Amino acid sequence: KGLAIVTTRCDGIPEDFVEGETGLLVDPGDSAGMADSLERLINDNDLRRKLAQRVQEDYPKRFSFEQMKSGVQSVIAGL
Repeated sequence: KGLAIVTTRCDGIPEDFVEGETGLLVDPGDSAGMADSLERLINDNDLRRKLAQRVQEDYPKRFSFEQMKSGVQSVIAGL
């Protein structure tokens, strides 16, 4: 179930994914790095499954409505 993530290290994305744990990250504009990461996932079933499973477990814990609400409330409280 789910998909393994390959994305770039731009904006807030490196804060959302852990390299090799919840996704594969490449530098913006690095087409060779993107191709290598995609090839890795195509050829490594275990890695692909591990990344897909871990991101499904991790992302909802950190970005659920309750987590986002709590984060906004803490920012507002600090104003």
